[in-house]
Amino acid sequence: MSDLYYQEKRTGSSWRTYIESREKKKIEAVYNYVSINGGYTFTKVRLQDKKMLYGILENERFTYGGINDWLPDIPKADISDYFAAGHSKAEFESLLQ
Repeated sequence: MSDLYYQEKRTGSSWRTYIESREKKKIEAVYNYVSINGGYTFTKVRLQDKKMLYGILENERFTYGGINDWLPDIPKADISDYFAAGHSKAEFESLLQ
C-alpha cells in the first residue's frame, strides 16, 4: 500500500545538498552562533579547502552571502593607529617577516 502514495524521501538535509552542489565542495563542519541571550544569530559553514560561508539557517533553508552581509559593521583599524600607539617602523617591519 505504501507504494500507492507519494511520500518525499529525505536522504539528508536538502540545504546541505544544495550548498555542496552549488559550491562544488563537501561540507566539513557547521557552526551555529548564538547571541549573549542564547538566541540563534547566524551559521558558519566550513567547506573543503577551508572556504567559509556565512548565512541564516531557517526552516531547513540556508540563505547566505558575503561575510559583510551577516556580521555587524565593525570599524577597521588603520596602520596609523599602530604608530599612534607608540610603535616604531622597525617593530612594524618585524611583524611582516
